[in-house]
Amino acid sequence: MNKQTTELPRRKNLLVEKSMQLELIAIITGTFIAMMLLTLFNFTSFLSTILPNAAIVSSRERIIIFIVSTFLIIGIAAVFLLVYTHRIIGPLPRLEREIRNMVEAKKYHNLGVREKDKLKSFISTINLLIKEINEKK
Repeated sequence: MNKQTTELPRRKNLLVEKSMQLELIAIITGTFIAMMLLTLFNFTSFLSTILPNAAIVSSRERIIIFIVSTFLIIGIAAVFLLVYTHRIIGPLPRLEREIRNMVEAKKYHNLGVREKDKLKSFISTINLLIKEINEKK
């Protein structure tokens, strides 16, 4: 573990910054859905030019399975996105609160991060700044 950071216990709530996390998830999954629908439309348009209508009608079941499985994959991806965004966005409210408290009290201490937080390197850099501030006092 990096010497410049303090490890904290795990967070219990995956939606710490709901609006920001849900916005990111909505943008990414919305993009996936739009791409899937556009691909499906282009693919069926292409098939209609080379296959007879009877073949396309008989393929409707496969098309429905494709749509359902794609939405299932997008749902699973959304859950993974929730966990990943939590590792990036999750520590922000606590870090902001800690920094405000330090500024108000004029007492500076190292900021802590959890083992899997993606901001670990950034927090280490902030901790170097805090160390410099404390040394100049």
